[in-house]
Amino acid sequence: MSQGKNAARTVSNSANKTNDKAANKAASMNPSTQKEGKKSNSFLQGCLGCLGIIVLLSIAATAVALVFSALDDSPKRQEKIVTGNSQQVEDNVQAEVRQVIVDTLGETANTGEPKIINLQVNDHLGTADGNDKIVVATLHANENLTNNMTKGGILLESTNVLKKLFTIDKVQEVTLIWQLPLVDAYGNKQTEPVLKITIDKEKAAKINWSNFDRNNLKNVVNTYWEHPVLKNNK
Repeated sequence: MSQGKNAARTVSNSANKTNDKAANKAASMNPSTQKEGKKSNSFLQGCLGCLGIIVLLSIAATAVALVFSALDDSPKRQEKIVTGNSQQVEDNVQAEVRQVIVDTLGETANTGEPKIINLQVNDHLGTADGNDKIVVATLHANENLTNNMTKGGILLESTNVLKKLFTIDKVQEVTLIWQLPLVDAYGNKQTEPVLKITIDKEKAAKINWSNFDRNNLKNVVNTYWEHPVLKNNK
């Protein structure tokens, strides 16, 4: 009996020692496992932090690129706006000039040809206002019984239309080119310029149109030219 009890105690003590060793081993392993868990968490947090920095840098780079793109495109947009406004002014002035010519001189010459052959409204580069315009109108003149009477009619129509054209605010200079069908020495008939007048707004402002003699037009305009055929009084 005594030997059996001793054997039982020995087995029990041995089991307890085994359990204690297992517990101690488990306890000794826990710090290492905890360290590995901490390392894993730290690594994960580090990765997330790097990812966050990359995202922020990407957003910042995109924002900077958009700002520079906007700055780069700004002059182009302004140029388009200025160009668009200038074109609109030019179109408006051209429509107004055409209407003045038609209202003053009619739509056709006495030959049946359209009064306006060609009409150009161009930017005047010699003034501070970029919307100032130069008008170049090529017109069919009326034929008359004599060359002198034809010339007189051209000067009268020129006086009447110039007076009206310079009431248009943006018109700073006007050139009138009058054309007539001429017959050369070989009998060939061709429409050619017979009289040209150029006058600017400064000179036009000095003219008292209500008392103005059309025959003085060549003396007050900037440039004046007439074809030799108009100098023939026949």
